[in-house]
Amino acid sequence: MIQNRLRGGVLILISVVLSTSAYCQIPAEVAGIAENAPSSQEPKKTWVNLRAGVVLPDFYKRTGDAIRPPVLENPLVGFQGGLSIEMGHSRWYGARVEVFYIRKGAREVFVEAGNSLESTTQLDYAQAVLLPVILKPGFRKIQPFIGFGGYAGYLIQAEQSLVVNGKAGASAPDFGGNFNTLDYGWALSVGCYLGRHPLELRYEAGLADIFQERRIRSSARNQALSLHFSL
Repeated sequence: MIQNRLRGGVLILISVVLSTSAYCQIPAEVAGIAENAPSSQEPKKTWVNLRAGVVLPDFYKRTGDAIRPPVLENPLVGFQGGLSIEMGHSRWYGARVEVFYIRKGAREVFVEAGNSLESTTQLDYAQAVLLPVILKPGFRKIQPFIGFGGYAGYLIQAEQSLVVNGKAGASAPDFGGNFNTLDYGWALSVGCYLGRHPLELRYEAGLADIFQERRIRSSARNQALSLHFSL
């Protein structure tokens, strides 16, 4: 099952990169037009960065009829790595496509009748992010920015560890089968471009339930706060 999911994740990442290749040719054409335009017009630029980051993932759940506020209560510490294609950048705006591996999940603590249970869930995704709107104030060297867009992820692997009353417990059998394969949601980034290398803080919120309803009668969604940098 893990091999099939890994193969599916790789195919999704490849399809995202290929689907953006045509778009990436547009800035070059624009640049050629700009060479014949007045000097006040700057050509749009496209380039590729390697990306890495530290992730603080968590779940947010429905409590009764209301959704619990998306506050990172017991975050794990995860990581991510991949590449990004910066497209059509000028001093004022740009866009970006990212493809990477990311670890999400949550650490949850349950206490009842004097007994405690700590559950740590790790979810590994192949994820693609599209930020079609990146706005900048027009500074030349250091460019603050804000970006908004969406993401889609394909679950590669799910793991769980349990601690019961301070002692390690056994994981549930077939644990990965409790989760939906696809996850999607929105993303908001704020940061600063140092030349062509962005340093940014991002919040992601899922719009899809991560549990398969037929197996677990609970509603939960992914959320993550992360710090990204590029190489």
